[in-house]
Amino acid sequence: MIKKEALNQKFINNFCSKNLIYKKDQIIISLSGGVDSTVLFFLLKNYFSYKKQIHILIFDHQSRPESSIEIENLLNFYKIKKLYSYKIFKIGSKLKGKNFQEKSRNLRIKKIISYAKNKKIKNIFFGHHYDDLLETLLLRKIQLSGIKGNLNIFSELYEGFYFQRPLKIFKKKDILDFANQNQIRWYEDRTNIENIYTRNKIRNYLIKKKNYFDLNNYYKSLGNIFSLDSFLMSFITITKDSISIEKGLYNELPLIIKKYLLHKVFLMMSPIDTIRSSNIENALSIISKSSNLNKKRSVKAGFIHISHTLIKFIQIQPFKQKKL
Repeated sequence: MIKKEALNQKFINNFCSKNLIYKKDQIIISLSGGVDSTVLFFLLKNYFSYKKQIHILIFDHQSRPESSIEIENLLNFYKIKKLYSYKIFKIGSKLKGKNFQEKSRNLRIKKIISYAKNKKIKNIFFGHHYDDLLETLLLRKIQLSGIKGNLNIFSELYEGFYFQRPLKIFKKKDILDFANQNQIRWYEDRTNIENIYTRNKIRNYLIKKKNYFDLNNYYKSLGNIFSLDSFLMSFITITKDSISIEKGLYNELPLIIKKYLLHKVFLMMSPIDTIRSSNIENALSIISKSSNLNKKRSVKAGFIHISHTLIKFIQIQPFKQKKL
């Protein structure tokens, strides 16, 4: 369950004390310049005895022409060059081709760990918040990660270093409110709202649906991965004879979520068989073709019938609800 805490200086002081992080320790903070990591930096800089104990690592992905200017403004506004230990990594040239976000994340972690080893610093701080947790959980479930993978989300120990994420119990709105109340300066990365990456599609989908689904209903605690399936099952209607998805809702989903829903349907229809990507691609193709409207087509373990309002899956044998 999310612990109700006030986001303030007392919170971060208590967090550090609880995690045996002392005022004279050295730490690393990954500072993107976005509101989350900047709020974390704002809180941490008031806890430690000396500013130079705080090592600020900044990554310039060079994906936007304005990014270098924003970084320079950030350095000047918070007097980072003068007061803190810092390093800027320009990593854009190493992120060519597909899977930009995954490559970027892996490269950042590699650079951070290398820096931490060199400086012998054990505690590394990230500005991830509760909404990030939801996005990551949904992304891993969509990619069909196993239970172990889901339980390791935001793990705190990595290669002997402690990944500290104090803000993970706070929602994005809480962080924005705190930033505005304290007149904190940060920069918005415009690529965060563009549907060019899978994570962005998930983030924008969740934001769009927040008034339709209460995200907390499927993620009550950090360890409850099965509640996410309950959330996604709300897309599916099960009757004695069929499994249906509302067509209008299905059409609004990002492709990756459509695939995951279809995977769940096929698992219910044929739980003992292996579900192949070709089974899902076949269903996607059938649903997308207007010529298949009001016709019954063959799919894995049964048939599919598409009307103006429903996508209905009919099992070869009468459907009996199975526990996933």
